[in-house]
Order: sequence, then C-alpha cells, then structure tokens
Amino acid sequence: MKKIFSKIALVTLLLVLCGSSAFAQQSKYTKKGNKALAQNDEEKAAHYFYCGAMFDQSKTAFDKLEAMADRGSQDANMLMGAFYQQGVMVEKDLAKAISLYQKAEKFNLKYLIKALENELNNAYGNDPDSLDRNTIYTLTEKTPEFPGGMEAMMATLSRNTIYPEYARNLKLAGTVLVKFVVEKDGRMDGFTIVAPLHPILDNETIRSLSTLPKWKPGLLNGKPVRCYYQIPMTFRM
Repeated sequence: MKKIFSKIALVTLLLVLCGSSAFAQQSKYTKKGNKALAQNDEEKAAHYFYCGAMFDQSKTAFDKLEAMADRGSQDANMLMGAFYQQGVMVEKDLAKAISLYQKAEKFNLKYLIKALENELNNAYGNDPDSLDRNTIYTLTEKTPEFPGGMEAMMATLSRNTIYPEYARNLKLAGTVLVKFVVEKDGRMDGFTIVAPLHPILDNETIRSLSTLPKWKPGLLNGKPVRCYYQIPMTFRM
C-alpha cells in the first residue's frame, strides 16, 4: 500500500476531487450523484453529493446526502458527520458528528471519534487551581523533539501510514492538519483535526501519529511542560 508523509509546515485545507468553480460544478455533482444512486453505487453517490454540498454550498446536494443518511447509508452518515464536525451547511456540533460517524461502523473511525470526544469533553481545559499541571504551552524555550529529529519521524510515518482503499477508490488526495499535545513524559495525546480533509483520511492521520514512540518533551525554565504541536499529513495518489 502506498504510504505518504509531507515535511512539517502550516497548510490550509486542500480541495479533494472537486473543482474550484463553485456554481459551475453544482449541477455536475448533483447529476453524477443521481446517476451513481440509480446504479446503486452508494459510495460514489454519497461522495458526489458531499462535494456538491461542501464546496458548492448546494442545498439540493446536501438534502440528497441527508436523505441517504436517513435511509441508513453508512457512507452518507460518515459524510454527514463531517458536515457537523466542520460546521459546513449546519451548525458545528461535535456530539452530532460523533453519533453519525458511529453509524458508519464499517469505516472503523475510532481514532477520529476519540479525538472528537476529547475535543467535546474539553479534556485539556486549564484548571486555575493547578496551572502548573494542566497548562499547555505553545511557545517554550525548547520545543518538543522527536527522537532522531524530523527525518526520523518522517521515515517512521512513511512506514506506518496506509492509504485507505476507500480513499484510493475515490481518488481522494490532499493535506490534513492535526494538532496534538506532547505530554511531560513525551506521550502524544489530545489530537485535534485543525484542517480536515475527509473522515477516512483524518482518521488515518490520527491512527498513524498514534503509532509514534515518545518524544522529548518541551522545556520551560529547564522543566518538562505540556506543549501543543502541529503536523500536516499529505496524501497523494
């Protein structure tokens, strides 16, 4: 299987499969979705309606995807979860997103769901009575470091990252930006998808990062502290 990783850099969400021309593409995606639905290809139908609603802001495409989800389509439930997670077309609602993702059991999105649950539960909120223990720093005198440096981390992720078959079938490509906490003992925790791409690839990003060994923690005043860190993961066909 193809394994992908990109150099560390801040990135923005890249569009997947969908063209950059919004209204010009709206009819195209809806028609493709209707055609795929007529052929009983729910995977492609859900994807085309998702493209139409996500990037063209088409209410028609959104309604068709929602109707598929209501009929029990796991593909549609997964993509409806993405809408609620990202706050596109609907008000951002992580609890709703989690419930929809969980209805798509065949996609095994447990890493993404866990990350959303952490975000929902505000697991890393500061406790004013114990700031030393709970504060998460963005700037420190020494940033967290992966054992062996960035090249070693890239090589490890290249070995561990799997291009999911579902994403390959739909020719999904682009970059996921993920933020996490490097704990005082070097563990990675508290994953949050900052710039999502697609639930399947968001999930694989968190899964792959979860396989990494402990880091050297960040230091402040010579002592280990909890630190935020961001990494972009790029998937190319």
